Amino acid sequence: MIASKAEEALDFITVTNSSEHNLKSITLRIPLQRLTLVCGVSGSGKSTLAHDVLFCEGQGRFLESFSAYARIFQARMNRSHTGAIAHIPPALALGQHVSLNQPRSTVATLTDLHGSLRMLFSRFSRQVSGEKMTRSHLSFNHPLGACPQCQGLGQVHEIDLDTLITDADRSLRQGALSLSTPNGYIIYSQVTIDVLDQVCRAHGFTVDVPWKRLTDEQKRIVLYGSDCVQIPFGKHPLSSRMKWTGITPKPRELGVYRGIVPIMEETLHRDPNPNILRYCRMKPCRACGGLRLADRFLDASYHGTTLRTLLSSTISQLAEWGQRELLLPDLSRPERLIISGLTAHSRLLQGLSLGHMALQRAVPTLSRSEGQRLQIGNLLKDPIGGMLYVIDEPGSGLHPFEKKRLYSRLRELLATGSTVLMVSHDRQALDCADWVVELGPVGGAQGGHLLFCGSSEEYAAARENSGLETPTLSAWRRPSSPLTHKTAPESPCLATGPIRENTLALDRLAFPASAITAVSGPSGSGKSSLLAWLARNGPARLQGERPILRVISIDQQPLGKNARSNPATYTKLFDEIRTLFAAQPEAEK
Repeated sequence: MIASKAEEALDFITVTNSSEHNLKSITLRIPLQRLTLVCGVSGSGKSTLAHDVLFCEGQGRFLESFSAYARIFQARMNRSHTGAIAHIPPALALGQHVSLNQPRSTVATLTDLHGSLRMLFSRFSRQVSGEKMTRSHLSFNHPLGACPQCQGLGQVHEIDLDTLITDADRSLRQGALSLSTPNGYIIYSQVTIDVLDQVCRAHGFTVDVPWKRLTDEQKRIVLYGSDCVQIPFGKHPLSSRMKWTGITPKPRELGVYRGIVPIMEETLHRDPNPNILRYCRMKPCRACGGLRLADRFLDASYHGTTLRTLLSSTISQLAEWGQRELLLPDLSRPERLIISGLTAHSRLLQGLSLGHMALQRAVPTLSRSEGQRLQIGNLLKDPIGGMLYVIDEPGSGLHPFEKKRLYSRLRELLATGSTVLMVSHDRQALDCADWVVELGPVGGAQGGHLLFCGSSEEYAAARENSGLETPTLSAWRRPSSPLTHKTAPESPCLATGPIRENTLALDRLAFPASAITAVSGPSGSGKSSLLAWLARNGPARLQGERPILRVISIDQQPLGKNARSNPATYTKLFDEIRTLFAAQPEAEK
C-alpha cells in the first residue's frame, strides 16, 4: 500500500514477521500518538496482536530499564515470536480481566474518592466526641476506623432460615429440616427427633405434622427453643450407649430446649467454618449500615453534611455536592483543592456512564465492564504521557449512545503524547479511530492473516474504491435481519415480583416462556441487577402447566483459576477421550 502524505508525517510502531499463536508471519505498522482499532472475527488474533505481541514487548522493554536486582522481584515477561518490533513505547494494558475479587474494596476506594474524603474530613470536619480524627480513623481497612461489628466488610453472616428447610411438605420426622441425620439426630439442636417430639407435645403439636401445616409460633419453638419442659441432650440415647464397650455410660445432661438457630448463631460467632456458612447469607451490617466505618466517625460533619451522607451517595450526587461546596466564599486553599479534585474526578466518571454507582458498592459486585471503566477513569484523571495503552473492548456493556462519549474520552490520551490501541467489535469505534487493523478471515488455525492495515478513512472507503471485502466490513454494512421464527402469542408466561434490588423497584415482571427475552437499557438502569435477582431468588412462577425446575446463571466471571485446566477438561470432553483410549486393547494389557 502506498503511503499517503498524512501517513508520511507520522511515526510508526513497526511489527515484522509476527507468528505468535495463530498469526501468519504478519508485518504491519501502527501510528504513534493515534487511536488504532484492532478488529476481526472472534479468534482471528486480535488479542494476540494487542496483548501477547505489542503489550508484552512494550512492558518488557520498560522493565528492562530496571536494575538486575529489581528485576528479580518482577514477574517474568515472555517475549513473542516476532522477527522485530521497532519504536514501541512503554505499555499499559486495561483488559476485561480486571481483578474484582477484593471484598475489602469499594467503588470509593477503587476510584480514590474515599481518599479525598478522608483527607477533607480528617483536617476540616467538626470532630466527634472531642476525639481528634486522623486519616486512619476514616479507613475501614484500619483497626482504628473499621466497624467493630463487621470488621470493615460492611456485611455480616446471618443464618438463612430458608436453607434449613429441605421440603415443607415433609414432617420433622420425615426430614423437613436439612439438618436431620439418618439416625434421627438434628445437627445444632443437641437433641434427637424423639426428644424434640417431647418439646413439641408440650406445646400441643408433634414432629409428625408436615412443616407447612405448622403455625408460625410452632415453627418458632422448633427453631428458637422453649423453656416449657426439661429434656436430655445428646445424639445417643441411654439404650445405645449401654452397648458401648470400654466406656461407662452416664446419664445425659438435662436442660431446656435451646433451639436450632441460637446454637447456630453461637457457632457462627465463635467459628465461622464452611459447615455453618452453608446455612448463612450475607446481609448489610446493622451497626454501620453497610458503610464499614465505626458509627462515631460516620457522624463527623463538614459544613453540615455528615460523612455518612456522602458515603451513602452515588458518584453523581457526590459531584453535585462538591459543586455546591465550591461556591462557598470562605474555603481555604487546601479545602478548595481537595473538593475541586474530588468534583472533577466524579464528573469524569459521570462521563464514563458511572454516575449511578454508589460509593459504598463492593467491588466484587461490579461487572467487568464497570471495573474496566473505573480504571479508565483513574487513568484519565492522571494520564502518563508517552505510553502505549492497550484497551480491550472498552464499550462492552454500554448502551450505544454512551459508547461515543467513552471513545471520545479515550482520545484525550493522545494529547499527552500517548498511543491508544483498542480491540473492539463495535461499529461506533470506527468513527473515533485514526487507524484500523483487521485480522481474519476466520478464527482459529485458519485465521491470523492481516486483511487490512491503514487509516480509518481508507478502511471506510475500501469496499467502494478497491472492492475490499472482509468479514468485519460485510457485517458492519449488512443491515440486521430479524429472526424468522417468533414465539407464538399464546405462549405461557413467567411472572415474578416484587423486585427490590439496587435501582430496581418492580411490583411485577412477566416474560414469555420458551422464548429469548432481551433486557436492554442504559448503563445503571438495572439490567444486571434484574438478572442477578432472578438467578438468586430461584424460579419464577409459571402461569401454565410446566414448572421451572431451576435457574442457570451464566455471567462474565472466569471459568476457574486452575492452571491445569483447559477447554477439554472443563467441558468433560477429555473424560470421553480417556474412556475411549482406556478401552483399547493396548491399554488393557
